[in-house]
Amino acid sequence: PMPTLDTELRDLLATVIGKESATTGARVIAETAARAALEALAVALPAPYAHLTDSQRKQRNRLRARARQLGDSLDPKQANPMARLIEQTAYEQWHRMLFARFLAENGLLIHPELGVAVTLEECAEMAEGEFAADGWELAGRYASRMLPQIFRPDDVLLQVALAPEHRAGLEKLLAQLPGALFRASDSLGWCYQFWQARRKKEVNASEVKIGADELPAVTQLFTEPYMVQFLLHNTLGAWWVGAGRALPPGLEMPYLRRLDDGTPAAGTFSGWPRLTRDVKVLDPCCGSGHFLVAAFEILVAFRMAEEGLDARTACDAVLRDNLHGLEIDARCVQIAAFALDLQGRAGIVTD
Repeated sequence: PMPTLDTELRDLLATVIGKESATTGARVIAETAARAALEALAVALPAPYAHLTDSQRKQRNRLRARARQLGDSLDPKQANPMARLIEQTAYEQWHRMLFARFLAENGLLIHPELGVAVTLEECAEMAEGEFAADGWELAGRYASRMLPQIFRPDDVLLQVALAPEHRAGLEKLLAQLPGALFRASDSLGWCYQFWQARRKKEVNASEVKIGADELPAVTQLFTEPYMVQFLLHNTLGAWWVGAGRALPPGLEMPYLRRLDDGTPAAGTFSGWPRLTRDVKVLDPCCGSGHFLVAAFEILVAFRMAEEGLDARTACDAVLRDNLHGLEIDARCVQIAAFALDLQGRAGIVTD
């Protein structure tokens, strides 16, 4: 299992991505970069610049269509005619870089032709030969091929070219984060919470009525690891040991409470299915997947012990049969899906 993020690393992550007081965090730099790139394409203007190529004009039209889908006015007389498009472009560009490093740090960024893991340094060396602007672009391309449902290579927002100085700023921030941070199971959730911190402060200060635009920023509060473990240990764990079964080797449940006679204090959940493959776990507000990732680890261990499955087969079986999540914020769904995929791939590699 992947460890959880310790307090020191969490504080560093908050500073890099952007606490409420930060002015040079990832979100600020990414949104500045997105605004400059979109303005260079005249996205909010009624007509394109004369010097734009045919390819850039087509890209501009696609970006204008996306902006309208997001609810932007594209009226240059307004203060922020493409505010949603800027924010969304910034988010997608930063998180493609972030997710690529998560894969690379866990030895899971795979070269599509060679089928071997590559590092970010190796991506930088290969970038020119593969017609990529730099190693980060190439790493993002590889990640897109690995996880097309999470990284959409045809997304027009990811095709926006950020200025070199802005990309360098984001790369510098990522370089400040140690590798251990990317090997923690809950890092992705904290990344998104800190990304939303400034927006949350703005919404709360404005005292506006909370609508669809404001809801994710003010409601996404991710559960501490010990809370997740306590709840799962005293439900899934209680059900397992309540049936007279010993915990599988390597699976520890320090928060499982027992009575004097050794039975679970929370009860034995006798009304639940007898076999793990028939247990359904649904998180109706799954956020970035903290509960789902922790439940995944437990259920994989249960199914390996119960059915004699190897790690790869058990991971596939749990994702297919046991875990379900709902979330109002589509970004959190993306993060939760990636967190589960990362946990599964890491478990298979280390099995």
